[in-house]
Parts: sequence; C-alpha cells; structure tokens
Amino acid sequence: MPSAHRPAVQLFVPRLLPAQSGLADVAPLRSRAALNRLMSRSTKTQAVAEHFCALLCTTFGVDRQQDWPVAPLTLLADGGDPGASFWLRADPVHVQPTQNDLLLADSGSVSQQEAAELIHSLNVYFAQEGLGWRAPHPRRWYLTGAASPDIATTPASHAFGRSVDALLPRGPDALQWHRRFNEAQMLLHEHPVNQRRESRGEPAINSVWFWGGGMLPAPAYSHGGAVWADDPLLRGLALSSGLEPKPLPSNAGAWLTQASAGDNLILLDALAPPVHSGDASEWAVQVDVLERNWFRPLLEFLARRAIARLTITTQHSDLALYYEVLPSDLWKFWRRDAGVPRRAPVDAVHA
Repeated sequence: MPSAHRPAVQLFVPRLLPAQSGLADVAPLRSRAALNRLMSRSTKTQAVAEHFCALLCTTFGVDRQQDWPVAPLTLLADGGDPGASFWLRADPVHVQPTQNDLLLADSGSVSQQEAAELIHSLNVYFAQEGLGWRAPHPRRWYLTGAASPDIATTPASHAFGRSVDALLPRGPDALQWHRRFNEAQMLLHEHPVNQRRESRGEPAINSVWFWGGGMLPAPAYSHGGAVWADDPLLRGLALSSGLEPKPLPSNAGAWLTQASAGDNLILLDALAPPVHSGDASEWAVQVDVLERNWFRPLLEFLARRAIARLTITTQHSDLALYYEVLPSDLWKFWRRDAGVPRRAPVDAVHA
C-alpha cells in the first residue's frame, strides 16, 4: 500500500526521559526491546521547548503570548467558551512547608462538590478585584478578569516536588500574583473543605497555582488528520483547529482498527504522575505497560508497513526530542544509540 494511504503516527510521551538535570538516563529504556529498537533506529532531531505544554502548542503553530495560552485551550476542552477574554489556570494544589521553603504537591483527588465550595469562597473573596473563578473540571480551575497581566508562569506539572519561590509568576505584574497566591493560601488554610479532607487523611487543597495565561489563539494547524488523547491541552488544540479529538484507545491494536490515512497524533501520559510523585518503581511499571500496549505493536506495524511512519516525541530539560522511524530504518543495524539527540536544534515543526 502506498505510504500516502497509510497512517503516520506522532506519539507524544511526556516524561519518557524523566531525569531532571543533565543528560537523561536511557538505561531503563534499553531493557524494553521494542522501545529500544524504535529509538535506536530512528532519525533523531531536537528543537527548543521549555516544557511539554510549549511543545504541544508549537506543534499546532500556537505562539507564546506573554505566556503560553494553555488556559483558554484547556477551557475549550472542558466545555467552556473562552471568548475573547484572558484566562489563567488556577489549579488546586497542596503546599507543603519544610524547614527552609514551601514545596508544591498535587492535591490528589478533588470532588466536584469540594471544588464548588472552594471556588465559591474564592469568588467572594476576590470579587472586589474583578476576578472570576470557574471549575468546569474539579482538578482544573480557571480565573478571568478585566486585564491581561504581563507575567510568565510555570506549569503545575513542572513545579510539583519543587520549591515554589523560584517558580511563582515572573514579569512586570508578578508581585500582584505573588500576593494573590499568598492570600489564596490564607483563605483556604482553615476552609471547612480542608478540615474534612485532613480528617480523612487527604492532603489539604491549601493554595492555587497560577499558570498558562492567555487568550484563545487563532487556529494555525492545517494538516488535517486525527488527534487521539485524553489530555485537555491536546484536545483543546485540536478543537481550536477544527478537529474533533477522539478518546485515547486502550492500545495500538485498538487504535489501528479505527485509524485513517494521514497524520495521527496520539498522547500517552501515563508516565507523568509517577514522575510528579517521585515513584520510580511505578514509572517503570508504566513503561512496561506502554511497551506491551503501544511500542511493541507499533514496531510490528512498522515492520509489516501497516503504518508509514512513527515519530516518538518527548521533552527533556529545555528540548523537544523527536525520534522518527520509517519501515526501512528498522534494518539499519548500525544505528545503536537510543539516547538524547546530539544534533544542532532544528526549527521545523514536527506534526
């Protein structure tokens, strides 16, 4: 079958290379035979991307505003209408005091009732500043106001497990948002919702994390194809580009039965939670699941030319990393390096 009539796959896998500094350790990946073969036989390229949200945005041709406009895009995926307003994510988080600083942590599960009670208190407290809060999803909260602040932010997923001081909003309007971060902590600290959570041994939702501010960007992605993801940012990017995102299938075999020719963008995000919680053993378990359900069958599909191309896309440090494999590449036995690309950065958008 001509390659134009076969699916081409771009597989987004955040935290595939989980090391936080220096070169990523690929030794755990070499023990997964299919993934190792795909990565080692690939053509490797890289581009600048400060975090995975930036990588997804640039894939769709979305430029940075004062910040990466994640909030209006995920609000779109959550069923909201961003309109022409400025939106900021204000996600529920747990701030853990230590001897020297404050660490940011995931708040764990949040019920819709808990979110509604906390959002109501935030709306009452910040009403005099003209700020409006929403929680269309219990773990994704949104904030809008009359002005577009000049700040740059850090995604919550990038900040988990780290000291908050250096990761708070930066820029000309930053101090105002530092104050609001502190005021939200004081408001939520003794909230009845948190008293009930602590009595059940659950982490308190004792602050909010401001990030991903901007206005809904104009559609820029024009390649057509299909998007398969549960991730709200990728789904929002698809919707803003006129694509109808599809739920993530359970495995590559289930995907192939539904796939059509052209580009297929698939996001597998099972590795992010164990990295955020520092659970190396669970990360290894999830890599094994991906090996069994995705990498091994995709390798087989390439070998029998059921798919035209596979690109594994991840992010490490401040780089987007692309591992592109064609069916003919699988037999290039002299390619043995599965590690971080060593080529100069490229400017091309991979989609």
